[in-house]
Amino acid sequence: MNAKRTLVKQLIIFLVWSSWIVFGCSLVSSLAGATATPGASSIQTQNSAATLSGSPPAETAAPQASAPAAEETVSPTIENTQTRSNQEQALLPDQSLDYAVLSNTNHYAIDLQIDYQALAFQGQERLAYINSEDTTLDRLYFRLLPNGGGSFGDGSLQVSDVQVDQQPVETQLSLNDTVLEVPLAQPLSPGQNAQIDMQFQGEVPEDFGGGYGIFNYTEGVMALAAWYPTLAVYDQEGWNLDPVSDIGDSVYSDIAFYDVTVTVPDNIVLAATGVDAGRIQEGGDTRIHYVSGPARDFFMIMSPDFQSVSQTVGGTTINSYYLPGYQDAGQFGLSVAADSLKIFNREFGDYPYTELDMVQAPMRNAAGVEYPSIILIGGFLYDRYNEPTFTVATAHEVAHQWWYNLVGNDVFDNPWMDESLTTYSSSLYYEFEKG
Repeated sequence: MNAKRTLVKQLIIFLVWSSWIVFGCSLVSSLAGATATPGASSIQTQNSAATLSGSPPAETAAPQASAPAAEETVSPTIENTQTRSNQEQALLPDQSLDYAVLSNTNHYAIDLQIDYQALAFQGQERLAYINSEDTTLDRLYFRLLPNGGGSFGDGSLQVSDVQVDQQPVETQLSLNDTVLEVPLAQPLSPGQNAQIDMQFQGEVPEDFGGGYGIFNYTEGVMALAAWYPTLAVYDQEGWNLDPVSDIGDSVYSDIAFYDVTVTVPDNIVLAATGVDAGRIQEGGDTRIHYVSGPARDFFMIMSPDFQSVSQTVGGTTINSYYLPGYQDAGQFGLSVAADSLKIFNREFGDYPYTELDMVQAPMRNAAGVEYPSIILIGGFLYDRYNEPTFTVATAHEVAHQWWYNLVGNDVFDNPWMDESLTTYSSSLYYEFEKG
């Protein structure tokens, strides 16, 4: 009888916290705007041979975000937009078909410098854009989401020197400066391409600034969501130009390849979408080159205080980043993330990337947030990591790597699609792991 009562209690806790996580990490008001038809990239259906036990991970203090094979000269990404040979580093060998099938996907090349002390950044972006729509386009729209307040707090993102095919163009801002309209020199027919270049700079809020932690600096941790001008989604209803929400998912974008070079102070530990493809030292800074497989966004989070433990599942390295004093929680989170990955690999098809990062992040009004190949878990949960809430949040966010990232949907208008599947997936974790 006591065992049954305990099981019922755990089930109730699971359901309550699943509902709260759905609200806190990804629910967006249905008032947000236009409707889009969900899109999806292919998922391989091979079963994983990994067992649920796994070998115990080894701990490292303040590691690099990932371990490059060797230190190398980091190529200026802006001058090498069309070179994608490094992108496959971010994909497992048996997922290389995704790279070939999606080789005509849009490609971002970004060079970013972060002033960690000033809570500011500046950079240059080049988008190699291919019109994959079935209609001719005479303009493109980019989102400058940090200007919209809400979940981004009181941060900012400004753009200058916009060029299309190396020719300056006059742009227009709208919707509280969150929408940048870029006219094309010539109408772009389906299958045709254009090159868009721009400079940008931004400021990061301190202690949330009204947001909930996705674009923020608190307790030595800087989180950067939507820090770069992001191409808006175009669908059968036109361009999706939703206002920024106060809660939930705040970035809706199509898949793309990312080639990002980031310059940070050399004491900073950085975790990001994709993999570290090489780094060099420049005075007191480190210049890190990241490449991604097909991904819906590029997120970064950093701190001089991060420590980590790592474990390999199949060909994927899972890194658990945590702050000093939370070693046990970081270790436990790693085991939950690893077991979740094994279960979901078996049930849904293999996770295609070579890396998955789990990061302790200062957050408010949210238990966790998902980004491609990286998840955030609210720091307050690390204080009670041995409670079901921590486990539910971790399994839920890992599941988002399938439901939102690999299989896409409009997280503004149809958040129930990925949230219902991730909630079901976290219950599968309990079924297979906890019995």
